[in-house]
This record gives sequence, structure tokens and C-alpha cells, in this order.
Amino acid sequence: MLLISGTGVQMLVFPEDLCDALVGLGFQVARFDNLDAGLSTHLTGVPAPGRLKTMIRPSSAP
Repeated sequence: MLLISGTGVQMLVFPEDLCDALVGLGFQVARFDNLDAGLSTHLTGVPAPGRLKTMIRPSSAP
């Protein structure tokens, strides 16, 4: 079972207990952090663009 978190939500929205319960039911579970929304990148020295700006046009942030 692929658990996909959406924009602005980390993969941690799916707690370990939920994943463990699904595994106990026989599923293979993978949590996916959609569109770099979570733990994979840390930007320092660059302000985060607002939600509206990111929906309208791409950000200049790396």
C-alpha cells in the first residue's frame, strides 16, 4: 500500500502505528513524501514562498 502525503503535509501524517497495523493485516507499506513536502530538503537563508505564489508560478527558491 502506497501512502502519499499531499502538498504541505509531511509523510509523518501517517503514524508508525498505522503503518504497523497495515503490515499486520498483510500489506506491504511505503510512505511517500509528495513533491518534496517533508523531511528531504532543508533550505537555509531563503524565505519560503507563499502558497499562492507557488500555485501561480514556480518559485526562485532552490
